[in-house]
Amino acid sequence: MRRLNVVIASLLMSAGCVLPGNITRPGWTEHNGGQGFAISHPTGWQVQLSQQKAVFVQSPDASAFVVIQPLISQGLGPQQWIERVPYNNPLFPQARVLRAGQLPGRPNEAIATIAFMQPTGQWQAGMICAVHGETGMLFIAASRAEMYRQNIPTLVEVLKSFHFTGDEPAQAQQNNLLAGIQWTRFVDPAENSFSLEVPQGWRVEGGLSRRSANDTRKVLTAGSPDGRILMFNNDPQLMLYTNPNPMIPIPEGQNYQGWNMRSYRDGAQFLQEYVPAKLSGICANVQFVDIKPRTDVDSAVNGMVMQAGLGNFLEYSFGEAVFNCQCQAGPMTGFYTAGVLRATANPSLVNWTPEFLSGFIASPDQFPAAMEIFTHMQKTFRIDQNWAAGQGALTMRTVEIQRRTNDQILGMILEAGQYRSNVTGEAARKFGNAMRGQVDLQGPDGTFYKGVAGSNYYWRHQGTGAIVGTDIDQPPALNTGFEQLLGF
Repeated sequence: MRRLNVVIASLLMSAGCVLPGNITRPGWTEHNGGQGFAISHPTGWQVQLSQQKAVFVQSPDASAFVVIQPLISQGLGPQQWIERVPYNNPLFPQARVLRAGQLPGRPNEAIATIAFMQPTGQWQAGMICAVHGETGMLFIAASRAEMYRQNIPTLVEVLKSFHFTGDEPAQAQQNNLLAGIQWTRFVDPAENSFSLEVPQGWRVEGGLSRRSANDTRKVLTAGSPDGRILMFNNDPQLMLYTNPNPMIPIPEGQNYQGWNMRSYRDGAQFLQEYVPAKLSGICANVQFVDIKPRTDVDSAVNGMVMQAGLGNFLEYSFGEAVFNCQCQAGPMTGFYTAGVLRATANPSLVNWTPEFLSGFIASPDQFPAAMEIFTHMQKTFRIDQNWAAGQGALTMRTVEIQRRTNDQILGMILEAGQYRSNVTGEAARKFGNAMRGQVDLQGPDGTFYKGVAGSNYYWRHQGTGAIVGTDIDQPPALNTGFEQLLGF
């Protein structure tokens, strides 16, 4: 368990002491509340899980605690993370960083020692942060300063015992997060043009935005009371766009008779520009986890357009995006989908507009619930038939296309939700391995194994089953029955 030993050693270095052998654990108990993790601690200590999914374990006399916090890197390295943790954090009032730096030979890990004040007096804490790609873990051991050397061995043993259990499947978490939600129907207050179900008690604003007789947007913004989920449907600020062409000598980006001169973007291209601009007043540092065109949805929707007799000049292009960003309240994860409608009257006159546009941002632990709420809202979205009938025959035909297109969009949304659940599960697997100093391995026959992290290559002896790591691409001993294992 080489990587875990680094964590222990780092914390002890910050304490200036040495762990006196292995600690026996009489009177310890394991906390496993079905929350996706387990941790051992002395009897009487309290374990709490915060809304940000930080595990907090405190001694009965409140003289010591540990914190284990999964995090999204947001493009920051481990030293950047560890230097910002003490400040503006209620756990560390009047904090001072005594020393901080990266661990030698380990660019993905950093360590710090801090001092801070509590009503009981001076406190000290050792911290280590490990960042791998877009995810990371933060480990903290803190105690009253005069008891730090005495408490650190116990705090380290508590940290050592932490592991992910996978006890709570994503669907169970989702159901728990949605428990108690009641729905109410929001009706467009402007023209009664659309309606949909939203969670009762949420802040909801919107309605039909009409820029002209033919340019309407069904706009809605809905936010949870705690501000951790924010939904968007369409955008009243968007315009109708037309491709620049020699017949109209207007530069790109300028307006012309109600149209904006802008080169065509397909669904994915549009989202890549739109999402950072849309969220610029809400959150910063938008980092796309995945952004891609949805040609499968294009084919299905454009088939409907052909059946409606509009395929000779109308064509849709869909895209979707999953991303992370940093808001004032903390890190957020988001999802957006766009369906861009292109109308080609002739080769030199191409108009386009984002016809379908919706998405949300949520704190990472609320993403599964947000995806479920978002899906429910899309499922219950209805265009009023009486309103549509008053808009003309063309609108009636496009309303039917929109109704049937929602099924395709819902499939896209559900797929993105499953994708994000897979990403979250993969992150938990890697977090657990990092904590235990292990690596997942697979043999030639598909069998899975665990090995000790820290080697470049891994081998399994077919006779004894022993798993051995090497730094070079050669087994520990030639021609002695070793097969190579691959990490994943």
